[in-house]
Amino acid sequence: MTSVFISLSLARAVPEAADVRRGRAPWQESAACRDADTELFFPVGSSGKAATEIRQAKALCTGCQVQPSCLAYALITGQEFGIWGGYDENERRLLRTRRRGSRTVGSADS
Repeated sequence: MTSVFISLSLARAVPEAADVRRGRAPWQESAACRDADTELFFPVGSSGKAATEIRQAKALCTGCQVQPSCLAYALITGQEFGIWGGYDENERRLLRTRRRGSRTVGSADS
């Protein structure tokens, strides 16, 4: 999976991110997963059937035109579970950690 390293202001990178803070997410109307079974994106576990569901969910995200907005939404709102924008909870946690680390390093250099 290509890395979408989030080291930038999400609100600036994804214009719809400002709407998230107001409780709206207009990008959802165009999401590839709109008519998919929600359970596919919230598998129980990480092996067996869940591993298959994770791969299927991420594959659907790969071709989605609003994938960046979905990922930004998950990061901004702190979604802890499920597949959002093609990333599972562990991958999003890593993105957040990297983002915090880059801000810390950047501020130390200033």
